[in-house]
Amino acid sequence: MNNRTKIRLITYTIAIALVLIIQNFCLMTRSHNAELALEYGYLRAIEDLSMSADNVSVNLEKSMYSNDASMLEEISNSLSRDASAAKSCLSQLPVGELNLEDTYKFFSQVGNYSSALANKLADGKTLSDSEYETLGKLYDFSVSLKDKLWRVEKGIEDGGALSYEKVSAINDDSFKNGEEPSPGFEELESTFDNYPTLIYDGPYSDHLLIKSPELIKGKAIIEKDKARVKASEVTNIDSDKLVYYTTEQSSMPSYLFRNEDTICAITVNGGYCSYMLKDRNVSKTNLINEEAVRYADKYLSDLGIENMKETYYEAYNNILTVNYAHSDGDILYYPDLIKVSVALDNGEILGFDARGYISNHYDRQLKKPEITVEKAKEKVSPKLEVESVQKALIPTGTGSEMLCYEFKAKGENDADVLVYINCETGAEEQILILIENENGSLTV
Repeated sequence: MNNRTKIRLITYTIAIALVLIIQNFCLMTRSHNAELALEYGYLRAIEDLSMSADNVSVNLEKSMYSNDASMLEEISNSLSRDASAAKSCLSQLPVGELNLEDTYKFFSQVGNYSSALANKLADGKTLSDSEYETLGKLYDFSVSLKDKLWRVEKGIEDGGALSYEKVSAINDDSFKNGEEPSPGFEELESTFDNYPTLIYDGPYSDHLLIKSPELIKGKAIIEKDKARVKASEVTNIDSDKLVYYTTEQSSMPSYLFRNEDTICAITVNGGYCSYMLKDRNVSKTNLINEEAVRYADKYLSDLGIENMKETYYEAYNNILTVNYAHSDGDILYYPDLIKVSVALDNGEILGFDARGYISNHYDRQLKKPEITVEKAKEKVSPKLEVESVQKALIPTGTGSEMLCYEFKAKGENDADVLVYINCETGAEEQILILIENENGSLTV
C-alpha cells in the first residue's frame, strides 16, 4: 500500500468517524429535547391540577355554609367546572403508572354530590346534619389533597417526583416487582385512606361505582398469556415487548400490561380491553377533526367492535376524543359508551376507554313505546324547531335507564338543543344544549 492510499484511507476513516459522532450528538440532543418537553408537559399539568384543586377546596368551603338553592347551584356549577379541569389535567399524566384512581374519583364526585344537594334544596327540602357533615369531610380531604399536590409540584420542579427517568423506566426491575415510581404520588393517594362512602342521587354515587359490570358477568377467567395477546392487538405493540405489571383489583378486575409509554388493561373475566393509554406529547395539529374521527372509526373496526355510533367529540391539547354509543336497530344506547382518543398530528390512537360499555352493555328487553312520536313531539317547546328524532336509552342519576325520544331541534340564536321525552310517560326528562365549535361538539 503506497503512501497516497494510506493517507486516503486515514482521511476516509476520520471523515466517517466525524459523521458518526455528529449524528450521535444530534440524536442525543433530539432525545434530550424530547425529554425536556415531556417533563415540561408533566410540570404544567400538575401545576394546573394544583390550581384546580385550590378552587375545588374554596368552593367546597363555601358550600358548607350555603342554605340557598340558587347559591348552592352556582357553587356546584363552579365545582363541576373545576373538577372537570382537574380530571383533564390528570389525563395528561401517566395515571396508570401513578395509580391515581382515588384522586380521579374524588374530582368526579365533589361537583356531582353538591349538585345533588342543590337539587334537593330546589325541591323545597332541607339538608340533613349528615349531609353537611359529609361536605365538611370532603372539604378536609380537599385541603389535604391540594397541599400535597403543591408539594408534588415543587418536587417535580426540583427534578424529583415525576422526572423523565422515573416515568420512562417502565421495564426495569422496580416496575416488574410492582414498586411505585413516585413516593410523592403514593402519598397523594394516601389522602383518601378514610374517604367517606357517598350514596346520593347521582352517577358517581358509590353504590353505582361498585356495581358488577354487565358484559363480564359469567365470563370465564382468561390466562395472562391470552390477555397479553389481546393487549398486543389493542396497542399494536408486539406481545413480547409488553410487561405484565399487576392485576387491578376493582369491580372490573384487569391484568395491566405496559411498555415504555403505554399501559393497557385487559379484564380477567372475558379478556376485554377496559382501557389503553399511550403517553406522548402531541405538539401540533395537522388533521382536521373529521379526519381524526375516521382514524377512530377504523380503530374500532380493526378491533372488531361493531354497532357503535359517534355521538360527539372534543379536542384538547392537540388530541381529539371521540365518544361512541352502542346502536341497535333504531335505538341509541348512551350508557354503552366507548371513548377513543386520536393524536391530531399523525392520527395515532393514544387512548381507548371501554369501561362504560363493559359496565352497562347487555341484551336488554325493552318495552314498546306507550306514546307515539307525534304525541311526544307535542311535548317539545313551541320555541324549538324539531329537525330530527330517534329513540335513545339514557341513564338516570339513580343508575336506572329510560327509553326516550331524542328530539334534535333549533332554538333561539340558532342554538342546537336536544330534548328527551319519556317513551312511556311522555314526561320531558332532560334538555341538553349541543355546543359545537372548532374544538368539536359536546353537550351541557
